[in-house]
Amino acid sequence: MRKIFRVISLIFGICILTVVAYLQLVPDEDLKDIPREYLFLAALMGVILTTLPIVFKGKKLSEDEIKRIVEAVKFPTTDLNKFLDGLPETENKKLRGLFKKGQDEEARASKIAEAIQQGNKQAAQQYQQATQKAIEYYRQGLAANPKTSERCALYNLIGIAHYRISQLDEAKTAWEEVRGLADEMMKSDNTEVIRDGKIFFAASSGNLGVVYKTRGDLDKAEAMYQQALNIFMELGNKIGIAIGYGNLGIVYQKRSDLNAAEEMYRKSLNLHEKLGCKEGMAIQYGDLGNIYKTRDNLIKAEDCYRQALKLFTEIGAKDKIVLAQSALRAIGKEP
Repeated sequence: MRKIFRVISLIFGICILTVVAYLQLVPDEDLKDIPREYLFLAALMGVILTTLPIVFKGKKLSEDEIKRIVEAVKFPTTDLNKFLDGLPETENKKLRGLFKKGQDEEARASKIAEAIQQGNKQAAQQYQQATQKAIEYYRQGLAANPKTSERCALYNLIGIAHYRISQLDEAKTAWEEVRGLADEMMKSDNTEVIRDGKIFFAASSGNLGVVYKTRGDLDKAEAMYQQALNIFMELGNKIGIAIGYGNLGIVYQKRSDLNAAEEMYRKSLNLHEKLGCKEGMAIQYGDLGNIYKTRDNLIKAEDCYRQALKLFTEIGAKDKIVLAQSALRAIGKEP
């Protein structure tokens, strides 16, 4: 819609300026009935209409912003909790439509991410625009009278989208909204609502841990990850437990405690294998490969990276295929 507006504005602006320019060529006696002020106002309107498309196109990213987005895309976090709470099948037709539009924009951003990973830094602007558009749709969903659990899911998606374009403050704010709503749900008399509240509280805790990890506050990150893991273990939520183990592994690895990190990654890998979650398995193989690379055990590192590449290829995760291929090249191996 904005693109159509910009095109129409540009066309009208050019037409007005063309007419004004033509009238300047007409002899003055033929224009005696047209006040010169009208021509000035018409020219001003033409300039405004031709300028609007540039203004509404959006602010150009700075070099620093481009750098942050490129790094976020090239080294994406794999430890975010994403719970949709039935949004794809919600009975709220308007909400379902907005959710789908947001997902479509995220899919578009994912395709753009492939270009960034292959060296096209200028695609960062398009990546941010697609992600911001997804955020807009999710925020519109918040105004579509969603249930509390659906609001949690929307805020969680908003936080994830902000994080992907390195907007950490906005991501943190969104996930704190989830925690607040989840806390209210846990005070309900309804057992199912309490359970859903605990899931979202754990998910938001884990995601806030990602923010603290990114900012280098490993103690707060570990506390949040452990809190999330404890709740998921209480609920018997195996996918949450698997993600929790992987998150703790990242903290331990950053502290150079490679043995503890490997233990967590293997626990996560085993759970993902039992669940048949190929993406989770691939992520953990990649993390284990990084451990072996740090230890200079390149044979085991290569084996893990190839396992990750194989699994990412099977599920068609193109952006992650590029990462696995890069990991192999980093140890002198061809994919």
